Amino acid sequence: MDFDLGKVVLSLHVLIGMLFVGLGVQNFVNGRQIGLVLNGLLGLLIVGMGVGVSRLVD
Repeated sequence: MDFDLGKVVLSLHVLIGMLFVGLGVQNFVNGRQIGLVLNGLLGLLIVGMGVGVSRLVD
């Protein structure tokens, strides 16, 4: 069974990063614009970290 750890790490980071972006969108819909900015930045940082770590793992 072929197991690519880099792809798994990247996909988990993208999933969790998109959850943070989704939370930011919910904050924006509820009238808190700063929540979109902060959660969006956290989501982007998590995705970026996932890209870096997946390259290191491969």
